[in-house]
Amino acid sequence: MNNIIVKHMHDKKGSYVATFVAVPNEELVSIGWSKCHRIDLEKNRVQKVSSKKLGTQIAIDRACTISKVEVPKSLKSSMDKFIRRVSRYYKNKIITKPAGL
Repeated sequence: MNNIIVKHMHDKKGSYVATFVAVPNEELVSIGWSKCHRIDLEKNRVQKVSSKKLGTQIAIDRACTISKVEVPKSLKSSMDKFIRRVSRYYKNKIITKPAGL
């Protein structure tokens, strides 16, 4: 996996909020995400994601597997902008969007 695009989102105060990633393979680019201080619905437990490293790993895991967890409404606008950026970078590949978009 090379040329992964990673975007860390921050709020107006500069606090870490979320991470978006684009993971390319031969013909597809998979999009993944993680949100800071969220309930992890896939594992039915609360998991506080406060480090960018852990957030990036969760986002990559979601991009590489089929995740049924929908992107939260609070991140959809930013995710749409990220997907437009990714589609400009990977012009000849199909972009697979996460659930809820």
